[in-house]
Amino acid sequence: MLEYSCVSENLPAGREKVYGVIKLEKDNTEQPKMKSLDKALKLLECFGSVTPELGITELARILELHKSNVFNIVATFEQHGYLEKNKATGKYRLGLKLLEFSYLINENLGYQRVLYDIMKEVSNELGAITYFAVLRGQKVFYLCSAYPHKKDNHFPYRTIIGETAPLYCTSLGKVMMAFMPSEELEAYLTQSVSFHTFTRYTITEPDRLRQEAALIREKGFSVDNEEHEYGVKCVGVPVLLPESSQVAAFSASGPASAFDGSDLEQKAKALKEASFLMRERLRTLA
Repeated sequence: MLEYSCVSENLPAGREKVYGVIKLEKDNTEQPKMKSLDKALKLLECFGSVTPELGITELARILELHKSNVFNIVATFEQHGYLEKNKATGKYRLGLKLLEFSYLINENLGYQRVLYDIMKEVSNELGAITYFAVLRGQKVFYLCSAYPHKKDNHFPYRTIIGETAPLYCTSLGKVMMAFMPSEELEAYLTQSVSFHTFTRYTITEPDRLRQEAALIREKGFSVDNEEHEYGVKCVGVPVLLPESSQVAAFSASGPASAFDGSDLEQKAKALKEASFLMRERLRTLA
């Protein structure tokens, strides 16, 4: 596994810097059939929400490649529109060509098409942003979102479709974690994940997370109590996928001040009712 620490500087005033680690898994069981293509794809995987822009030197350090090799890969991707250069910083970012694939994938999956009206109704009812996500690898993978009619100008609204997040510190992820088979949960907590403290509320102790998972299974919903981002709270519920043992998740997210303990049960109830409708809709995609 290659690890490279980095710092996200583009944060709103008053927010702490978020330290991230890029982790590229090395597959020791089977060597890639085309090493050059493998290197190129790993280069694209370096870009993410924590590292939206990277320079040649940074990429070479992450991938443990010579800068000349990295430059040739980047130049090829830039020529075809998969990367573009920010002239102000001299660094590279993902290009618009990838957005074409994003649209096609979203259309083919169909989640947005069959779930959006349900998500929008709950969003308006709760006055919160709603998200639908699935488990991808060992992370939350955001697929759909909906926003309320009445916008809170003090709360950041952003599109995070296609982003990933850890399981252990998000309401969506904790639901997925809680409903894993016990052996998978244990493997995740003890072998698979490197815990990072995003805020002072982040739970990183395996024993506490086991207790959290048991409580989520008992109550049927999870709470992210500013564990991933300061000022943001979320409530999440499971969505049982038809013809699958996998659990997706549906959540409502908003300012911490709007998610106090007195109405969390009510928010969870609205999400649970919607999750049953979602499951029926998802049968059409199975």
